Amino acid sequence: MVESLKIYPEAKNIDGVSFLFDRQIASDYPLTELFSYDTILTAGLITGSARGRNDACFFSWKNHDLVLKHFSRGGLIAKLFKDTYFGFRPNKTRSWLEWQLLCDLYQHDFPVPRPVVARASVKSGFYRADLITVRIPDSSTLADVIKKHPVSRSLWHEIGTCIRSFHNYGLYHADLNANNILIDSSGHVFLIDFDRCKILRSTGWWKKNNLKRLHRSLIKIKTNTPSLYFEEKDWIQLQMGYSASL
Repeated sequence: MVESLKIYPEAKNIDGVSFLFDRQIASDYPLTELFSYDTILTAGLITGSARGRNDACFFSWKNHDLVLKHFSRGGLIAKLFKDTYFGFRPNKTRSWLEWQLLCDLYQHDFPVPRPVVARASVKSGFYRADLITVRIPDSSTLADVIKKHPVSRSLWHEIGTCIRSFHNYGLYHADLNANNILIDSSGHVFLIDFDRCKILRSTGWWKKNNLKRLHRSLIKIKTNTPSLYFEEKDWIQLQMGYSASL
């Protein structure tokens, strides 16, 4: 179990595939095998999965519970380029950029997953990308939690406070929704999925748009699941937590 917030980045190229990893955790990992679903499946290491545009696979490796995410597109373009992106430089790929952003946030003690390894396979101006992070233990998405039981006023307040702390740092979350907020068994709040996210530093419209996006996602889930434990009074508590952190 690695408890230090310090991350030690190292880059390596293996057979034309580029890896960026934390050598404190992954220096002795067989990097190529880590990203082979068949390998970890055959070894009986898979512990679960999460559905989404970028499907995630949960697995264990050397006493670490990890999450493997494969980057894939959404929308109409996915029919042509499901999991390929334009790009020539590994350090500009989505997996490397997310790894670097997580590294910065994690070392500043933000509640985010610890980055382990980013992979970028670049060929002829296109690339495929993957990212491995440490799994947040005993956690569920906010969407799953409110499908099962009500959330306390204090926890809604804490969610707002958490989001505000990221905004105060200048972090724009490109896809802030109820599936990208995790709640652990102790009631701690985490944000995940930092693909296409940026540190903007400046104040402006993006903060309100982040909140609006989250609100829309909660309303959408409520429409599809009428029994959802979410009411507008809960949203007011979240906003109060957000405003209290100004």
